[in-house]
Amino acid sequence: MFTLLSNVVVQLLAAGVMAVTNPTGSCGVYISGSSNGGRLGYHSPGPNDVYVPDCNLQLSREYWRVFVEGGTNTAYVIPRPDGMGHKYNLCDSSSMGQMLEKYQMCSDVTNPSIINSMVPEEALKITHALHSKLRFRAQEDRIDPWAPDDDILAVCNQGYTNNEDALSHCQRLESRCTDGICQEIAILPNAAAVEALVLGLNELYGIVNDIHQCGPVCAIFCEHGNVLDAAGCPTCECRSEPVSNSYSVQGSLVMDVTGGSILVDTDMHGIFARAIANVSGVAERSVFIFHLSGLRRLKRFMEQSRGPRHLAQGQMVLSFTIEASRAEAYRVASVVLSPLAPSALEAAVKHEMVAKKKPYTISILGVDAVVKEVSSTSSAPSERAFTSKAIALIAMISGALLLLLVCSFVVYRFRKSHGASTIVIADVVAPVKAQVVEPQQAWNTPAGNANNQKVVVGSAISETSTEASSRPSTGSTTSE
Repeated sequence: MFTLLSNVVVQLLAAGVMAVTNPTGSCGVYISGSSNGGRLGYHSPGPNDVYVPDCNLQLSREYWRVFVEGGTNTAYVIPRPDGMGHKYNLCDSSSMGQMLEKYQMCSDVTNPSIINSMVPEEALKITHALHSKLRFRAQEDRIDPWAPDDDILAVCNQGYTNNEDALSHCQRLESRCTDGICQEIAILPNAAAVEALVLGLNELYGIVNDIHQCGPVCAIFCEHGNVLDAAGCPTCECRSEPVSNSYSVQGSLVMDVTGGSILVDTDMHGIFARAIANVSGVAERSVFIFHLSGLRRLKRFMEQSRGPRHLAQGQMVLSFTIEASRAEAYRVASVVLSPLAPSALEAAVKHEMVAKKKPYTISILGVDAVVKEVSSTSSAPSERAFTSKAIALIAMISGALLLLLVCSFVVYRFRKSHGASTIVIADVVAPVKAQVVEPQQAWNTPAGNANNQKVVVGSAISETSTEASSRPSTGSTTSE
């Protein structure tokens, strides 16, 4: 360690720069080479500027970097932390809040001569506090906070994403710089790339999403789901209408199972659904278990598993889907893919099995998940409406035919039981009762019936002459 510090001091003195020490520990300082803290295409430190890293950094990568300007004892921070105290709610009466006020980081307007002339030790305390709050998010199709190109390229080149939109964006970024010289053009990612890169950036920096970051929600039923807050967590407010595009998280669990076969145990689907819902912070009704079978494709999960594994017959794979909105789907995916997810899921499954008195021993080896969009088509509602109308029409026709059949049967039984005669007029059938009347009762004129005949008439027929009554008629009978 003494040799390292001596080399640094000799290097600084040789460059004509005053000696700079690192107040946070023994991780040293850097003035040249690939470790000078610069970022290709964004920031290149001055020839005498000294990069002073935070030796106590809790992340795997440093976002805000402190540089001591050559020949002075003042420091500046890149990216410049304008307004970051206000952004992360650090502006209070504490010593940190007072320090942020001192360098105008609690307001939207900052004087460059003040924020770029910080005491090195105070600059490192401020960046350490900001790193404790750092979390990349997708805000209105952009990455917040802004991510330098070298961070985005690291996400793609180090395998933190396999999203096609993100990889295509990285290719465009790489083409911007040639032999260390970069074109001054802005290349912006699309919405899909932003979502994928945010997940990758958090993983690159070692930012672990809190498994239980979503607190309890009101015990109310929302037909179209809950309104989500800025972190993608459900609130006690219900959506007034369904979202036009729904998303799903399609994932798999790989596990070791001993104590019996869980394939024929129907209770296990509910146990896994409740465990996944508990860990991912969603409602149980949003989790669907699709398939549970013996493991066949192990390579990827073996690489993600915690410790050495062997190909035992007890290894199983469980496929599940979580339905969610866009923001919630990406939040759930980040939780499921976090390093703590296997342990959290294993504990949740064990808790559910104890409640159900299951005899199995289950160890979660690995978890995989991907976000997929399920777009609702405009034709779907009309097709459902058409189907409903068709069913209603068929039911009406069937009911009418049944009613007609019943009525016909009733008429038939009535005729058969009463033996009623019928008369037919203009092809219409109607039951009538015959009666015998005197001629003067049938006609109102003196010449009505000269032969003084008795006539049997129906209620709908009358003849006014013997000539008419002698003609063949339908539905009437003449007798003496």
